[in-house]
Amino acid sequence: MINITRSVRSLMLLLAMMMLTQVGWGQVTILAWDFTSGNSPSANLPGGSASVSFNTGGTSGTSGCNANGFSISGWNVNEYFQILAPTTGYNLNSLTLSVRSSGTGPGNFKVQYSSNGSGGTFTDLPSSTFASGNGVCVSVGPFDFSSINALDNNANTVFRLVFTGGEADGTPATGDASSAGTFRVDDIVITGTFMSPSISSSGTLSSVNTTYGTASSPPTSFSISGSNMSAGITVTPPAGFEVSTTSDFSSSVGDNSSTLTVGSSGTIASTTVYVRLKASATVAGSPYSGNIVLSSSGATSVNVATASSTVTPKTLTITGLSAADKDYDGTTSVSVTGTPVYSGLVNSESFAVTGTVTWAFPDANVGVNKTLTRTGSYDAPSGNYTVTQPSLTASISAIAPSVPVISFITNGNQQLSVVFTAPSSDGGSVITTYKYSTNGGANWQTRASGTTGSPLVITTLSTDGTTALTNDITYNIQIRAVNTAGEGTATGSTQGTPTAGPLPVSLVSFSGYKDGFRNQLRWLTASEVNNSGFEVQRSADGINYQSIGFVNSLAIGGNSQTQLKYNFTDANPNGLKQYYRLKQFDIDGRSSLSNILLIQGEKPAAFEIASVYPNPSRGQVTVLLNAPENKAVTIRLIDLSGRTLQTKQINALAGNNSIPFDISNLAKGQYLISVGEKSVKVVKE
Repeated sequence: MINITRSVRSLMLLLAMMMLTQVGWGQVTILAWDFTSGNSPSANLPGGSASVSFNTGGTSGTSGCNANGFSISGWNVNEYFQILAPTTGYNLNSLTLSVRSSGTGPGNFKVQYSSNGSGGTFTDLPSSTFASGNGVCVSVGPFDFSSINALDNNANTVFRLVFTGGEADGTPATGDASSAGTFRVDDIVITGTFMSPSISSSGTLSSVNTTYGTASSPPTSFSISGSNMSAGITVTPPAGFEVSTTSDFSSSVGDNSSTLTVGSSGTIASTTVYVRLKASATVAGSPYSGNIVLSSSGATSVNVATASSTVTPKTLTITGLSAADKDYDGTTSVSVTGTPVYSGLVNSESFAVTGTVTWAFPDANVGVNKTLTRTGSYDAPSGNYTVTQPSLTASISAIAPSVPVISFITNGNQQLSVVFTAPSSDGGSVITTYKYSTNGGANWQTRASGTTGSPLVITTLSTDGTTALTNDITYNIQIRAVNTAGEGTATGSTQGTPTAGPLPVSLVSFSGYKDGFRNQLRWLTASEVNNSGFEVQRSADGINYQSIGFVNSLAIGGNSQTQLKYNFTDANPNGLKQYYRLKQFDIDGRSSLSNILLIQGEKPAAFEIASVYPNPSRGQVTVLLNAPENKAVTIRLIDLSGRTLQTKQINALAGNNSIPFDISNLAKGQYLISVGEKSVKVVKE
């Protein structure tokens, strides 16, 4: 009969638990401890693990009210039986249990509670005294805890059944119980109301725009909190964002694939969550937006909207290049060496620089730290970057001028007038003056400062600059240009012989043309005095000449007052162009040089002035006239208003004609030398 009653009561208790559990968020059984076989001293509650203990001097047993249970002997006043029953996630309602004492066992009890565990302060529950059954099982309670909020949702809730005195049979009615008397506990039932976990958030997020490779700074933030939590709050940001509970993201960082957890079970105090774009967020992926999801077990998820945020490309620079300085060469070419490298790459990225770029000086002029001209551009390595194109500088240094060209030397009374063409390159610096030598380069003198035009008039020896030239003495004349970088290369020696008398030969014209693989030279004299003949000289560079033949004077006895025509064929010219000059010899051995004739290309198709040199000039210039046929030609010197200042008529010969023209009596300025309708500008210094 006892076993049947026990079984029926256990079944009714189980049904009651099932009914309470089905209530949903209403009152439920937190703990139903029936002390089945084995009487394990702990049981699992929804909010934690329960346990029982006692502090009497007796022993425990496994006898309950009618069957299995928990029994304790050796009771003295104020000793207790204790139940640790966590209520995490619940509001506590009541405690009910079954008790039974032997006749000499403890008779009277009261209920105490603590919200701070077994080591905390215990408080008497009002109206909680009860008497244990004398040899019979009695149900005590329910003891009402609904108004004691400190025990709600508390992992440290403890109940005590405290012995207040007297034996169960009433004798004695107070004092300690017999050491042999026992107290049995069974069917412990604790009820409560389930507390639904709740997540809260506050605050509105702002945009956190950034540059690729740098996390947003400062971050934006919002606050989260939780109540009745059974676990922490999981914070899951959308792709591209990261979150942290530290403003500098030095710890507790989460992202879309590795979330952040804030707090644990119970109440989660308001916590600031910081939000920013990750350093790895890409330009292609922006703008970034979406919800930050707050979730936890049993709680309704909360969405926190992010503000649309953009990643802009990071700007890179190009390093690794250097430009070499150079000496003036009249070109804009420059040498740039090195390997271009992207500077500023982030996120451990590595790229080789691409793009086709060439460099040049902006002009060929001398200058220090000239900014180079870049053609083409280097490419950005990806859409996450832009590139600031590099800027390079280099210098061009002046060098000494190249060699000038002596056209001819006019012999005068104790002077030589050297007609020359300026060097093809001034070395990048303005030619400031010229130097001359009368002894083949052994000694040099400087002409008057600031005088740079042709002709260069020599009146003194280069040995001392003071001794006058001597008539009828042949001098080996050389000249060189000078600029700020130094003295240029000297010309080869050209002989000149000052003379006080009339010129032995009056040369009217000197011309020539290309005739297949040969060059035909022609010249015309107006008069000859004591003339032996003409040595024909040829040069490939206009500097160094060699004799290629001699033509005897056609004048009887070397004297004539009528025009005489001369011809010479150069059967073996070399190169694309050739320079020619005549060295006229008197019968007594004295000599003088003619102007220079340049032959290049085929016989011209029309009358035209090929060039005028030197230009600018202070005195005599040489007009190179190309003629398609033998014909009388008028050369005019006119000013810019069209007024004719000088007229010279010549008998031009088919080919290239070299004609001296004197402008020494003109004022400084610009003039035109014309043949027919074609003209060339000449500058008088």
